[in-house]
Amino acid sequence: MSEAEAKKVEQMEEDPYELEQFHKILEDSKILSCVQCGKCTGGCPAGRQSRIRIRELVHLAHEGHDIKDCKELWLCTTCYNCQERCPKGVDTTEAIISLRNRAIRKGDHNFPEIHTTAITSLRDQADGFPLSPDVESIRSVIGLPKHPHDLAHDPEGLKKFQALMDDLGIVELVMKKQCGEGKPWKYVDIKYKPSVARGTKKEGESNE
Repeated sequence: MSEAEAKKVEQMEEDPYELEQFHKILEDSKILSCVQCGKCTGGCPAGRQSRIRIRELVHLAHEGHDIKDCKELWLCTTCYNCQERCPKGVDTTEAIISLRNRAIRKGDHNFPEIHTTAITSLRDQADGFPLSPDVESIRSVIGLPKHPHDLAHDPEGLKKFQALMDDLGIVELVMKKQCGEGKPWKYVDIKYKPSVARGTKKEGESNE
């Protein structure tokens, strides 16, 4: 996404709350202190394998451009390497996480399909990236159980985990880009219901 393609937030954002949140992200992460030295991009492991250029994302955000539609925003692995290398103390990784949250909250983003697959798998199996048959075979060879002791192989624990995921609307949020009756995420009252997670109440029953 070039600077010409990325429109200014002030030109696109009609919601004063969202505009305020965008500027708060810039302020809290100290993005305005960036001097474009390139240390972040130079040390980015994801940048060696993909199109992500941390310096470009920071530059666009610094100039007030809306990067929520930028596919590269989702290629960051949040390894914090760029943040550790920054000579100006810019919290680049924290900024990327906050900008991702903003994009999800607005329900308008280029969320990669692989992330959607991982989250769906996480809900169904409590494992975003299940072990391959080859890995399972290797575990057996070195004397480990074929399956690790995790929620994916704990029926009761998995049931409670799925109830929690459903109650929070995580999968719906990602798949439909919004939660509730067409309302943006920030307007939906998302509350953890312990009684549902514990299995003492059925899904759909009142939590009052």
